[in-house]
Amino acid sequence: MKLFYSLFFSILRFPCLAQTDVTTDVKAILKTAFTDEKYRSNQALSQHAASLNYQLPLLQKSEIRLGADDNITTQKQIGLNLFFNSYRAIQEQYRWKQTRVASITTQNQWFLQDALETRYKCIIEIYFADQLLTYYRHLDTLLDKENELFQASIGRGAEIEMKEVFRNETDKNEISNALLETDRNRQSAYRSLQSWTGKMVQSVDFKDFIAIDSIQKILESLPIGANHPEMIARNGQIALYDANLKLDKIEKNRILSSVQMGMQREFRNNDWLISPFARLTFNIPILGNYRKDWHEIDLRRREVENRIGVLRVESNRNMEKDRLDLQNLLKQYTFLVKKQQNNVVERLLNNPKVVAEMPVNDLIRIQIIQQKNALTRLKMGENMVKTYLEILIESGQLSMPPLRDYLHRHLEVFNQ
Repeated sequence: MKLFYSLFFSILRFPCLAQTDVTTDVKAILKTAFTDEKYRSNQALSQHAASLNYQLPLLQKSEIRLGADDNITTQKQIGLNLFFNSYRAIQEQYRWKQTRVASITTQNQWFLQDALETRYKCIIEIYFADQLLTYYRHLDTLLDKENELFQASIGRGAEIEMKEVFRNETDKNEISNALLETDRNRQSAYRSLQSWTGKMVQSVDFKDFIAIDSIQKILESLPIGANHPEMIARNGQIALYDANLKLDKIEKNRILSSVQMGMQREFRNNDWLISPFARLTFNIPILGNYRKDWHEIDLRRREVENRIGVLRVESNRNMEKDRLDLQNLLKQYTFLVKKQQNNVVERLLNNPKVVAEMPVNDLIRIQIIQQKNALTRLKMGENMVKTYLEILIESGQLSMPPLRDYLHRHLEVFNQ
């Protein structure tokens, strides 16, 4: 009986576990970047570093001294030797902690940028893959119909152009491969969505997706510049090197070493006399002993500076190239749209009377040409959106506050 109830309640629970979110929107996908493991781990590390106590105490160490003073056996001492941290060292270590925490925190934006980048690419993949599959399937159907007409003509003994048959077979092979590859990429993108959301996502709501012809205007309205989060994070490393060097120099240049006080007992005139004593001990720093350590810090700092310089040059170069590519793509896209809108194929298909009187094989050929033109426009639009995204990645714009959905027509802001 207990087994029956267990099975019964398991069946009741099963539909709840099997429920799926059929549709999600772009902003919901982008928000999953905040759950990225690298971002969350670094954020937790930053919070932990901020909670640690780095405060430098006034007293560095203390020693108790017992025995004779130097080599005088007739004198005995008991004393306390106190070593102090300087006020400058205490203040500098406090500033060092702030710099250390900041060096970790600045990496948050870097990890967030990486997480957003993968999600944007996944969204673009799905958006265009859904449309490409529709066009490919329609074109594949048209090619099948054309192939059937060729076979019927061969069966009747009618003359056909062999180059058209070869073209049909070539197109069918290309479309079949394109269908397989596009569907594979689409499924891979949806698997990524499911791993991020933890739900079985079956479709994405692309309402108000960015218009192709407005991409250039959007870029002109944004403060695009070479400011990738990696540069920001590495500037945090430079600040930490500077803080390390400054703190080390303060410690090594300390003049006052210790304060010593106590009581001494000395044998004089056949009697033991007790009296207090006090001493100050001073350091004479020999800075040459620390050159190696300080120069090594300086070299590491300069290595990071060089890396930032290379990143800035590469980012500017890549952005300039992408901007030119985007301008050329936009010109080609605009020209192609106008050309295809005014060509004979479009005019024929837009005339119902001509379409009704047209032979079937000619109609199918015209529809194939139209479908190929539509595919060309769609692929060009995909290249434009991907190039637009590359510019945003290189500039670090994706993770700049306020966070925006850069695939939305109005660049809607979203929060964690």
